[in-house]
Amino acid sequence: EPILDEFEAVAAGVQFHDVGMRRTKAGKFALSWPRTRSAKGRDRCAVHPKDDASRAALEAQILAEAKRQGVVP
Repeated sequence: EPILDEFEAVAAGVQFHDVGMRRTKAGKFALSWPRTRSAKGRDRCAVHPKDDASRAALEAQILAEAKRQGVVP
């Protein structure tokens, strides 16, 4: 799914830059984590949650901030 917008947010005491907002085929909003290229040329997430529970907690906080900023309705 294409990125609808990129924004910044603070969650769990961490500043996140260039978080992508996209809409899934099911119509839900989802986040795309910032990506970087390693010294060996590998494309990878610059930061990402370590497990599903962490992902869900971070997404809830970041989506709330995206709503506050007007990125999502």
